[in-house]
Amino acid sequence: MVRRLAGVLLVALVTGVGAPAAAPAASPREPDEYGQIRRELRIGSDVLRAALADALPESRRVLDVEAGYLAGQGVLVVVDLGSPWFRVGGRGIDVDPDLTSLEQIPAMVQEILDELNLGLSRHQVEDLKELREIREAQRAVRAEQRALRSQLREKRRTLQRTGDDRAADVLRREIDALQADLAAAEDEERTLEEDAATVRETVDRPADQAARAAAPAASLDVAVAEAVCGYGATFKSLAAQQRLNVLVRQARVSRYFVFEMAQVRKCQAGGMDAAELLGESLVYES
Repeated sequence: MVRRLAGVLLVALVTGVGAPAAAPAASPREPDEYGQIRRELRIGSDVLRAALADALPESRRVLDVEAGYLAGQGVLVVVDLGSPWFRVGGRGIDVDPDLTSLEQIPAMVQEILDELNLGLSRHQVEDLKELREIREAQRAVRAEQRALRSQLREKRRTLQRTGDDRAADVLRREIDALQADLAAAEDEERTLEEDAATVRETVDRPADQAARAAAPAASLDVAVAEAVCGYGATFKSLAAQQRLNVLVRQARVSRYFVFEMAQVRKCQAGGMDAAELLGESLVYES
């Protein structure tokens, strides 16, 4: 009897006999207010990117800003920052932050970075350009030295073969002149190497990289608060009790800011300043 009942249940499960009809899948829908907020998200992400770029210290660069809507809660703005040695996730390139010399990057990559200007400070872009110009000058000087040494070898071989005293005197003077030119070219190369070392010193300070990466969070907090105070009210569709959430990501550290829209609008209207807005907000990191 048990075996027969089990067989009936198996057939029912396979054929669907006796099972209630499956409910039709509910079609997804957008929040009613999403049409308006979608436009505000595009505008808001652009204005916050520009505001943060102006407010951040020189050691920080804005790589990407994206804004999304959390229905019933508010807006989430995700900001990706880079240090002078930069990371671009997803769409770009990750550069090893442990690099100790710009010369570890091929010249072609240096040119690409110079053109794209991703994650590099203005001073570093200028230093990269100057370093590349110095290297080009060094290559030209080394080529000149090779040509001079080739001429010297040829003149010395000719001097050894000649039996004419007058011709030998001319060759000796020519050899002396070539040696003077070679010495000048070698001095020029040493000067260029010293210039390159000076330029590298301004950007290749491994001991300072950790300090730059660990710049005081206070400067970042103030920059975010100033940007939100000035432009956070761009999200007009948000209710006063909803929140503008800002997630700032850099390397392996994420810093979170939670602002109430009522306070954001009050700050924009002049009822409080950015420091007071920051004091009223929730800030933490992971």
